[in-house]
Amino acid sequence: MMRSLYSAVAGLKNHQTKMDVIGNNISNVNTVAFKSSSVTFSDIIYQTLSGASGPNQTLGGVNAKQIGLGMSTAATSMNITGSGSAQTTGKPFDLRLNDAGNSTNFFVVNNGTQNVYTRDGCFYIDGAGTLCMDSTGYKLMGWLADPNTGEVITSGDVVPLSIMDTPNLTSPPEATENAYASGIIDKDTPDLSSTQGYTMALEFFDDLGYPYSARFTVRLASDDGSVYTVKLSQILDQNGVDVLKEIMESQGISLDQIFGSQSTNNYSLNAGTPYITNNNLSNGVLQTGWTYDTTESTQYTGGVIGHLTKPGGGDIYFNKDGKFYANKEGTQDYAGTEDWGDVLKLTGAGTRDHAWSDADTNIISLDGSGNFTLKQITTGDASAIEKTNWYFLTQGGTATYPDTDAHGRAAIKYGNYTYPNPAVTNPSEAWAGYFVNISTNRLVAVNTAGTLFEYDSTADKYTASALALDSILDGFDADTTKVSVSGTTLTASYTDYDLTFSKADGSFVGIDDQDSVFLYGATLGPNFHNISIDFTSLRNANNGKKSTAGMDSGTSAIDTTGAGKKLGSLVGVAVQNDGKIYGSYDNGNTVLLGQVAAAHFANASGLEKIGESCYDTTLNSGDAVIGDISADGSSMTSGEIEMSNVDLSAEFTDMITTQRGFQANSRVITTSDTLLEELINLKR
Repeated sequence: MMRSLYSAVAGLKNHQTKMDVIGNNISNVNTVAFKSSSVTFSDIIYQTLSGASGPNQTLGGVNAKQIGLGMSTAATSMNITGSGSAQTTGKPFDLRLNDAGNSTNFFVVNNGTQNVYTRDGCFYIDGAGTLCMDSTGYKLMGWLADPNTGEVITSGDVVPLSIMDTPNLTSPPEATENAYASGIIDKDTPDLSSTQGYTMALEFFDDLGYPYSARFTVRLASDDGSVYTVKLSQILDQNGVDVLKEIMESQGISLDQIFGSQSTNNYSLNAGTPYITNNNLSNGVLQTGWTYDTTESTQYTGGVIGHLTKPGGGDIYFNKDGKFYANKEGTQDYAGTEDWGDVLKLTGAGTRDHAWSDADTNIISLDGSGNFTLKQITTGDASAIEKTNWYFLTQGGTATYPDTDAHGRAAIKYGNYTYPNPAVTNPSEAWAGYFVNISTNRLVAVNTAGTLFEYDSTADKYTASALALDSILDGFDADTTKVSVSGTTLTASYTDYDLTFSKADGSFVGIDDQDSVFLYGATLGPNFHNISIDFTSLRNANNGKKSTAGMDSGTSAIDTTGAGKKLGSLVGVAVQNDGKIYGSYDNGNTVLLGQVAAAHFANASGLEKIGESCYDTTLNSGDAVIGDISADGSSMTSGEIEMSNVDLSAEFTDMITTQRGFQANSRVITTSDTLLEELINLKR
């Protein structure tokens, strides 16, 4: 009877243990990634009253007589391989492990002293940019990308995943290496035939991430629209400053070393000559019927100095500059159509290519005695390219005349201006001549290198002119890279490419017989790369006089290889199914930052629960094998977590059977107690 009491007590104790396990399971029914446990009972030692005997010729065998002494808890088994259901959270750093086959994977986290293991995938980024467990702050372990190769080496030791530390907050810039031109060139687009040309802009980067804009000028080169010229005209920095010339000068390079091949054009200049004619109105120079009278000179006022009578009658008065008036007081402007071209009969060198009018100041000057000075430019070259009122004067021409300036030096005069002889004032200059504007009386000196100068009377020397040759010469290209003047021939060097299209269908033929050409950025400086520009997507066609041709970086519209990028700022982080963590940057880069490590064990059920949803190894679990989760076909999902695998229906059923077992064992104790009571009562 005493044996039954102790057996029942063992039953009570072990059923209570099972109830403790059930209670723990139910309490963790909502714990992230909790693994339920179950209890297994076993009987224990038996008391043998008699041993078993074997059969013989006369008797059969007899079994042993044994009495059990109760039961014990054989094991508490953890359902480690049973995955809990997935719960969607939408948080990028919530991760769920998806095991393939019989494998069971764990995250590796560090509690400050050692690595432990968990299925709890709730992580966050702490203030140092490291992934940590939400509940404990334990650091998630893995491998960081090699900054040199950009790859993750999973065979090395795991380290805390500090994916948002300072180096990862930015993505390095990339220099542009590829570009393409596309669209339609319509030969009737007005800009293609204009001085400024049609502009295509290419935005590109150097390897420091600084942006630049290369401006290419396209001009029509053939009437049928089959040939165009393409030249590099500007490179603007991010402040809109044209740095092309500055870079060329600092690097000691010419434009054809950057973009285009060099060619030259020759221009025939006017080759006019200035001269001054001195004469007197009484010296037979008046046209027939005109008379000159100075008898009224004492009555002239208002600046009037002379009086002319027209053929057939009519009076004209004039001032010392040759301006006509209708009265001798100079208060009424002359309303007639006559000008000095109608008054004077000058031929040969004195013939102007337009009529003298009252508006031509400083052309005729007179005194009260009828002495006049006529200042003119002669030209006989109808094909000259100077713009209206501009003439080219050769240096040292026979029609120029010497004079003396205030310093007693040889000088050249024109109009009201006295110009010191440039050979005296600037002996280092190889002068070619002058451009003179007869309307404004402006004189611009030009040297043999094609550079323009104007006299600065304050400094008593020639200084660089604000005028450019394209403001003087008609149709002159401001993109000219080099100009020289020899005699009356101006030679301009151009650096461009010929862009050719098929006359039959307008398809692209070639740019200097090639499909693509280089913008040789490497010659601009160490931070630039050569840029290959593909022109094959251009087409020549009628588009309503509107060209759409343009340039963009990259290989094509769908391939951004070699497009170049600015310095990027981190704007997002994502975890892939294989645990690789990628950062997204605002320059379009996606960079591998690291990879989450996964651990598995020979016997995952042998792990020891150490609380806080973590496990530690035991002698029976085996050592952790840490590697890429995808190696065995497993994966992890971002934005989800694993729920508890506690089955409430099973737990409640176990609770009922445990209660009944406990109840039955208690009945054994009460029954045994009754028997003992009867035994004690025998004494009475």
